[in-house]
Amino acid sequence: MMLSASEVCLRCGRSRCKADACCKACTWPFSLAAWDHTACHINRITRDTGCINSKRKDQSLNQLEDWAERGYFRFQRTDEMLNEVRRSSTDRYLDKALTVDAVPGVFILDGNMLHGGDVLAGPDLTEEIRSILFPHPQLTENQESDVRHLYEHVRTGGDIFTTHNTNDFLKNGKQEKLAQLGIWVFRPDELIQFLVNPMRWNLLGYPGGSS
Repeated sequence: MMLSASEVCLRCGRSRCKADACCKACTWPFSLAAWDHTACHINRITRDTGCINSKRKDQSLNQLEDWAERGYFRFQRTDEMLNEVRRSSTDRYLDKALTVDAVPGVFILDGNMLHGGDVLAGPDLTEEIRSILFPHPQLTENQESDVRHLYEHVRTGGDIFTTHNTNDFLKNGKQEKLAQLGIWVFRPDELIQFLVNPMRWNLLGYPGGSS
């Protein structure tokens, strides 16, 4: 019997028991406590559109950008971010968005060169994401855009998604339900607190301590 997308680890594709705190094959966490024991590193953080930080006035994003510049991890953006910015924002936002690296392409059998920049495609969790974020049948254009943001993040193997949009991504148990699928979403200030946990910082391989 074929497993559904939510029944496999979104990192390694192996089957998983939903009761497990982390994947038995690759140790990808499905609970906050499991981050203190995983062998996985945080390498790529995907920004939501509201986290462009074009004027550098967001202190949490300034701190995260500083860590990214030090090489602790990479900030990335989805194609959907650019689509959203082009629909509704100023040239300043677009210019800043274009400075953020795009998420990689996904590897398609017989359609890609080996040793290129593409990654193996993660699972298509579109329906699972939609049902958690917006458990009602009719979605607005902005809500559909939120689903596409998170879909691209998962599909291209992003580690953490950061957003200021708490209503659509975090409130009313959404953050916890996404985590149970292995999708980790934090506000920028939450992400800083998550990263500076001393045990987690050292375990996840960041250089030079947590200062």
